[in-house]
Amino acid sequence: VDVTLGGKIYTGQSGNGYKSTGLFAQSVGGGGGTGGGAISASAGFVFSGSVSLGGQGGAGGDGGLVKLNRGGDSDIRVKGDHATGVFLQSVGGGGGDGGYAYSAAASAGPISGTLTIGIGGDGGTGGEGGTVKVGGDFPSNPSLSGNLNPTTGFSGSIITDGRNSTGLFAQSVGGGGGNGGLSVAGGASASKIASLNVSIGLGGDGAAGGEGGTVSVVLGNTDITTKSVQSTGLIVQSVGGGGGNGGSTVSAGLGVSLGGSANVTIGNGGNASGGGDGGVVNVVTGPGTITTKGEVGSGNTLASPLFPYEIQGNSPGVIVQSVGGGGGNGGYSIAGAVAAGGVAAGNVTVGLGGKGGTGGDGKTVFAKLGSNVITESDNSSGILVQSVGGGGGNGGFSISVSGQGAGVGAGGINVGIGGKGSGGGSGSLVQASSAGSIVTKGSNSTAFTAQSIGGGGGNGGYSITGGLSGGGTAAGAISVGLGGEAGSGNSASSVTAITNGNIQTGQENSNTNNSPGIVAQSIGGGGLHRGVPDITAKT
Repeated sequence: VDVTLGGKIYTGQSGNGYKSTGLFAQSVGGGGGTGGGAISASAGFVFSGSVSLGGQGGAGGDGGLVKLNRGGDSDIRVKGDHATGVFLQSVGGGGGDGGYAYSAAASAGPISGTLTIGIGGDGGTGGEGGTVKVGGDFPSNPSLSGNLNPTTGFSGSIITDGRNSTGLFAQSVGGGGGNGGLSVAGGASASKIASLNVSIGLGGDGAAGGEGGTVSVVLGNTDITTKSVQSTGLIVQSVGGGGGNGGSTVSAGLGVSLGGSANVTIGNGGNASGGGDGGVVNVVTGPGTITTKGEVGSGNTLASPLFPYEIQGNSPGVIVQSVGGGGGNGGYSIAGAVAAGGVAAGNVTVGLGGKGGTGGDGKTVFAKLGSNVITESDNSSGILVQSVGGGGGNGGFSISVSGQGAGVGAGGINVGIGGKGSGGGSGSLVQASSAGSIVTKGSNSTAFTAQSIGGGGGNGGYSITGGLSGGGTAAGAISVGLGGEAGSGNSASSVTAITNGNIQTGQENSNTNNSPGIVAQSIGGGGLHRGVPDITAKT
């Protein structure tokens, strides 16, 4: 998608203008298809067996290049809620989910037995977000002190006055990975002499999220004004897709016999996959002013009584970020069995929770801003530049239980292990400078924030095990449960923040609070706190 823009675009001027975006340019990959489900069931004399395999989900398609070129100064004015001035995006398609698998069997006879196996299908991978460009190319390693001279992609003015109406929004987003398919396996048998059921369920694995593409924005002399709540002036971001969750599994057995009865049930939740990395983000702005008013009920928006919980503000000036996708969660596992025998009865149940997926990395972020930035309401930061690693996925929980009773002896063994949580993604190098003035008038509105944050590790899955036995002569049960190991947080990287203009915060009234001037930080993710001490802040 290649657009050259200049001149006037006015939308929603005579009505409420709902979703009347000025320019909307996008490339979107198709979503992957869902794997087919499978159901199998059987019944037989003496023995019966059943196997089901869920189909694999299809991969999502990649988003393509989206480019905006300057054809002259532009004048864009949009009225109404959810009406962005300029909206550019490349989005990878989501991966398809794996198909479910249901397997059941029953048998009866002098001796009887069943075998059931259910395997959920794996999810499909998410497509990658493509490159989004507003203007020319950047060098591979841009420097705040260097002379970049990239080609300008937009200049002029943008005005929005509705709720949720960003001025200019450019993003690349990776598609989410497909989830693994659910698995259910169960067998039942009845006999005069002996019965045995074996049930095995395996959840499908989740698939990886797609990576966000490179996003580069170069603005010339540009004024951006947003008048209503939840309306950021400028957003430039690349976001990795979330990893797919592992498929869950349920396995069960029921045996009844005048002699001896036994069940073996095994369930293994599917493993999740990792989130995609966010892409590299580069931004340069020239002179001009970015203003957010954050007003309730301004312009042509609906009357504020229809939004009783809405408060003034939540309209940052500039957000530039690369964010890794979160890892998927491991599938849970439930294994259970019941056995009854005239002489003897026994069960073995094993449940294993699936492993969580790793978080994607936030990539390098470069922002050299020449604009003045003014925010007039609460919860409206001036400039936020950050690289954030995605959080690691949680391990799946496990439940393993049994009940057995017999005229002579009965026993059960139950084992459950929670899935392991995975590590978070890393935050990468952040370089940010502001040559213009920054004014934030409300509370909770930091003027200039530059930060690199590592993703937190996922939690380990819990485990529940239990057995109940009864016998005329002897009975017993052994239950072992182990919780899953938690994942480690990941590291952050170096941060540089330079300001050459004046900074003012808390100008609205005497009650304004919690609005620092400059925040520069490198923070390791929870589970392993490992920030990088190379933080540079210059004013």
